[in-house]
Amino acid sequence: MSGLLGMALGWVERAIEQEKTFTNLGLKARILEGLGRKDEAAPLLKEAWLVATEDDLGKVGGQLMSNKQYAEAVPVFELSVRGNPGSWKAHDQLAEAYLKSGDAAKALATYAKALELAPDEATKKRLEETLRTLRGG
Repeated sequence: MSGLLGMALGWVERAIEQEKTFTNLGLKARILEGLGRKDEAAPLLKEAWLVATEDDLGKVGGQLMSNKQYAEAVPVFELSVRGNPGSWKAHDQLAEAYLKSGDAAKALATYAKALELAPDEATKKRLEETLRTLRGG
């Protein structure tokens, strides 16, 4: 198995030479862990989070939400909002994570910010309805 992991490590290192992405850095970290080189994997995981795009974070957070790991999704979506403060979608995802993890006050404030940034009428209408429901009206 280490022969296959060694080959995979070579491939992912070539990909990283072209461009460092959340996916290829994370993959290299997992390969290194599989090879028993955990001390080399940890810095790669940290670097992966630093280069993660809004879409990357949305996928990771979405998977956590699907697994009902709401509290674990919150910091992922918070990172997305910090990196993409003008994104209605990042705020919307964070608001849902706050709501499902039990923090209604933060959910309300974050849904309000998502509404402020919403790009179209359909999105604005959905967010207004969500806010109205949360406010009990």
